[in-house]
Amino acid sequence: MGWFSDDEHMDASARDEADLDEDVSQSGALRGRLYWADGRRVDRPLGLIATSRGWVRAFEQHGQCDPKGEFEIPISDGKQMHRADLALTVEGVPVAPQRASQALDGALVVILPAELGRGNDSACGGIVTGVVLDSDGAGLEQRSVGGEVRTEGFLSFMSSAEVLPAKTISRGRFALEFTGGLALKRIYVDGGDPDEIYLERRGEKLPLSGDIRAGTYGLRLVRGKRILGIF
Repeated sequence: MGWFSDDEHMDASARDEADLDEDVSQSGALRGRLYWADGRRVDRPLGLIATSRGWVRAFEQHGQCDPKGEFEIPISDGKQMHRADLALTVEGVPVAPQRASQALDGALVVILPAELGRGNDSACGGIVTGVVLDSDGAGLEQRSVGGEVRTEGFLSFMSSAEVLPAKTISRGRFALEFTGGLALKRIYVDGGDPDEIYLERRGEKLPLSGDIRAGTYGLRLVRGKRILGIF
C-alpha cells in the first residue's frame, strides 16, 4: 500500500491500487489507528463503516474509534474476507486504500482525507511517512526505522514519548508513528543516522534540518553503503 507525498497529496491516479482485505486478522477483526491528514493522531470518537463486495457475499459492519483514534470492528465470519474488496468509510467519507498500511503489531494505520478536518492542537502523537533508499536510489525493504520524539510544553516532562517501531515494506516505504509530542528531533535507519534526509518535489531535493513535524509525508532517507547499527 502506498503512502502519498506532498506533491501527489490528493492525486489518486499517482498511487498504486491496493486492497485492505489482507489486513484483516485471522480472528475476523479489523483493527487500527486513525490519523488526521495533517499527521496528528485522531483525538475524538469517529464513526466507521467497513464494507465488502467480494466473491462470497456482501457485508457492512459499523463501528467507532475511541477517543485516541483506535478502533476494532468485529467481522463475524472471516471467510467473508476471502479476496474481498474491503473498503473503509469514516464519518461518511470513503478512505482510499492507498491511505492505509499495516503496522508491525498488525493494526491498520489510516490517514484520513483532508475534508474530515484537523486534530486538536493539544493532541500529542503523530505520523511521518517516506522511503528508505540506497545510494543508487533503490528502495530498501525490511529496514528498521525509529527516532526520538520532540516533547514540548511545561508539562512535557510528565508525558511518555514513544516511537512505535517500523519496518520498510515494498520499495522501501515506511510509516513511523509516535506519541508524546508532535515532532521528531531525530530519525534513524537500522539504529543509526541516515546519510541524507530530504523531500523530493518536482524533481528537486529539499534538504531537511531540525525537527520533522507530524504530517511530513514522502520523506526520503538515504542509508548509503556503510553499515549502520544492528540489523
